[in-house]
Amino acid sequence: MSKSKPSEKELREKLHQVGKDISKLSADKKFSSEDALIKAERSLLMLYSEGLKTGFEHIDSHLNQVIEILDEVHSGKQEPKYLTTGLLELDEMLCGLDAGNLYIIGGSPGMGKTALVLTILRHAAVQEKVPVGIFSLDLTGTQIAFRLLCMEAKVNTHLVRTGKLSKSQWNAFTSSMKTLTKSEIFIDDIKSLSPLKMKHNAIRLKAEHDIKLLIIDNNQAIQKRDTQHLPYRLLKQMAVELDIPVIVTSPLTRKPEERKNKRPLLSDFHRADEIEEAADTIMLLYRPWIDTLDEADRGKAEVIIAKSRNGPTGYVNLKFVEKYAGFE
Repeated sequence: MSKSKPSEKELREKLHQVGKDISKLSADKKFSSEDALIKAERSLLMLYSEGLKTGFEHIDSHLNQVIEILDEVHSGKQEPKYLTTGLLELDEMLCGLDAGNLYIIGGSPGMGKTALVLTILRHAAVQEKVPVGIFSLDLTGTQIAFRLLCMEAKVNTHLVRTGKLSKSQWNAFTSSMKTLTKSEIFIDDIKSLSPLKMKHNAIRLKAEHDIKLLIIDNNQAIQKRDTQHLPYRLLKQMAVELDIPVIVTSPLTRKPEERKNKRPLLSDFHRADEIEEAADTIMLLYRPWIDTLDEADRGKAEVIIAKSRNGPTGYVNLKFVEKYAGFE
């Protein structure tokens, strides 16, 4: 006969006892710090397995959930449960942003990687009204807030900086400030984060605010500082554990500059093999005007979906709005 699951009171009493045992263990000089950590982890895992369900479940329960969701979606009773980017053609190709998936956005300098992720972040926080988090490894939190304000108000960033806004533009700017203040956008702009510290901060943010989307702008900055881990595999793991979509931007090598056709390829990433293995979806951002300087190309942008585990690959055309550095 199988042992019944402990009650809440029993679990708390056992947790209290394990805490006391770990405290004694930390002071016991007979054990090295590594051995003490292993013993402490083992005690906690034993309690975890005793009090919670095992990680394995029969497929039947998952199949029933799939059928229920599909039935409700196809009958029109509910909308599909995924976040959207706010960019219609991109959402059609991706079928939105799925929880547990890792999305990589690559592009050469100046193509608008940060502008694209901020467009998606603003839409999620303001239009879909969900809590979102962003690790900004280039811009400060103040710079992120400024760009989101201009994007929300649809006002020219240069006019804001030079104090040349009209009265109506200023009213739009202040109104946007109120809108963003009500949203749940959380910014971490600490530049010295290691991958493991970043994961710790993300887990804490999920626990405290239940974020539904996490963005990491310029992951290459982490790689340059920490070579002991595989960041992209760690980030995929983070997406699965937090059960949210994680979007990461990463710069490319200078290979596109050496080609006649400047459109980026998967092989243009730094550590391309690692990225291709870890990511569920890989998008490459290209704005032809950066290379041609032809006015006919100004505002044109392409998102090349180079890899997609859950959908088609292909091209999506977007419009880049230069005055407030956003995409439509």
